[in-house]
Amino acid sequence: MGIFIRKRSFVLAMILVLLLTAIPVSGADDHDLIFSASGPFPSHIPGYGIEHPTPHPFLVARMNEKIRTDLGCDWDPGSPGTGSVFPEDMGPGMRAKGENRVLVLLVDFPDKMHGPDQSREEVLAGFNGPGTPASIGPHDSVRGFYERSSYGQLHLSADVYGWVRAKNTSLYYEQLPDNRGWKELVRECMDTCDGVIDYTPYDNDQDGDIDTVYLIWAGSEYNKFWWAICHSGLYTDHWDGLTLDTFVWVPYSWEPDGSYCPIVTNHETGHLLGLPDYYDYTPAAGPCGGLGGFDLMDGNCVDTNCFSKYLLGWIDPVVIVGGKHDLLLNSSGGSPDAVLVLPQGSEGSFSEFFMVQARNPAVGNDDSFIWWYNWLKKPAWDSPGLAIWHIDATLTEDPLFGTIFACDNSETPHKLVRLMEADGLEELEQSCSIGNNWDPADLYYPGQRFGPDTTPNSSRYDGSLTGMSIGNISLEGSGIRVTITLPPLIVPLPGQAIPQIDSDHDGLYEDMNGNGYTGFGDVVLFFQQVEWIRDNEPVSAFDFNGNGAIGFQDVVVFFNQVG
Repeated sequence: MGIFIRKRSFVLAMILVLLLTAIPVSGADDHDLIFSASGPFPSHIPGYGIEHPTPHPFLVARMNEKIRTDLGCDWDPGSPGTGSVFPEDMGPGMRAKGENRVLVLLVDFPDKMHGPDQSREEVLAGFNGPGTPASIGPHDSVRGFYERSSYGQLHLSADVYGWVRAKNTSLYYEQLPDNRGWKELVRECMDTCDGVIDYTPYDNDQDGDIDTVYLIWAGSEYNKFWWAICHSGLYTDHWDGLTLDTFVWVPYSWEPDGSYCPIVTNHETGHLLGLPDYYDYTPAAGPCGGLGGFDLMDGNCVDTNCFSKYLLGWIDPVVIVGGKHDLLLNSSGGSPDAVLVLPQGSEGSFSEFFMVQARNPAVGNDDSFIWWYNWLKKPAWDSPGLAIWHIDATLTEDPLFGTIFACDNSETPHKLVRLMEADGLEELEQSCSIGNNWDPADLYYPGQRFGPDTTPNSSRYDGSLTGMSIGNISLEGSGIRVTITLPPLIVPLPGQAIPQIDSDHDGLYEDMNGNGYTGFGDVVLFFQQVEWIRDNEPVSAFDFNGNGAIGFQDVVVFFNQVG
């Protein structure tokens, strides 16, 4: 869960910032500090509520299949679960594409009734209205945000009913053990509306489930119960012959004036689609900082990152497995442009790779008011920049969910998604203070580069080189032109366990047997396999005489170099 505070609540928000930056976040035991008079700090509540640390396994399986087939990466990843396809009917609570009609129920309580200005019409506009990404209160509409983020592929249409009066006081539900308060409220509201509402239109995928119900509660408390969640797999009850797949529990408002603001709903809808939280649940474990607020699934502001869009099937990135590529990346807020760089040595689909996209604060969902930048004296984001993401998509097997990503953005040694901070300060990785959230200097601009010798660099987490470099960055229209270079994909020679190595990084792969040094044994192996190399390897990697072909003359030149 993230927060969004309007400009007119400046004083309260500044008090919150001062409190949070003055108190170090050292571990899970400190999380009670996140509640204050001005609202909740975007952090997890340990031991309570619903966790979303990793993407839905359906998205994991689909991404694996896409890389291995559609994108032509046909080597064996050697990772668990790579051949499986997660069943379609066990996917997330909302489809990532097409028309999704959703049900929204407004609920209040005998002791906490909705205010006179809190209306069904306001919520309906917050879901279905046109909205604009830069507007503040309501920030946007749920439909507007996701139509832009998905490039017109996901369409939401909400039907809003209410108010439904709960049978018991708010305190009654809050004090029920084992999360029963949420479940009981959902069941009550569904039962109350049964016969009034036809639930069948809300089974968008026709799998026998009501895909989701948004339950919006009156009031503005902040504690472990009055929190925003997305919860699935709860009920065997039937309404109009359908069970309920997932429900979302969100406040009508955490705004000072009590008005409805849908950005919290946007975040929880991300969970409905199968996306994880990218903020740091447990600062004491693993690297700090999540994505520093630079994502819908971290701080509730700006767009979703290109890795999330790839998981959801909204983009088909350019896939680079080797060579030099000059590319124009239009701003991702309005264009599906992105690059996926698969370095040599990655263990197939699920291992470490990089993704690159252009981000522009004036385009699409990136045209968003991000409250902490100016208040914490950070520079305004006013120019397009290149976002470079390091993805550690290594797989593991979970006893409940099957094949999932081994890494998350909270407790693992490496983040699932890491923003490579162009300023080299590593504030997100090393400090858990809100004062070190993302800032525009973390993006790459003209004159900067990213590669093996920069800080940060393009190495893998084990320190081995990928050889990837990104440079020649220039602004072009609202996008960015860039050159991405990656050593060519080298296949191991017949009988060799590992591929050849370019030991001196001159573009030629002299270490034929991969033993860490170059000698006459490599010359002999090159002579024996020169015809196979000519037919199976990139020419530039073994063209020792520079004539644009591979043949016996290259063996002679290589022999003389070694001698």
